[in-house]
Amino acid sequence: MLNRQALKAQSTLEYIIVLSVIVTAILFGAVALIKPAVNQTVTSTGDALVQAANQFNANPAAP
Repeated sequence: MLNRQALKAQSTLEYIIVLSVIVTAILFGAVALIKPAVNQTVTSTGDALVQAANQFNANPAAP
């Protein structure tokens, strides 16, 4: 009886390990796909802020 329980626990552990590997692969793939889009968004937002700051400095309000 103990041997059957040990085999069942081993089988469950193997499923958990395989599932963990699959989830990890999916997460790395998602990061690889999403990272360029996030990088582009942050870059364009930063460029827009720099451009707005330059316009503000070029045309200061009269006192």
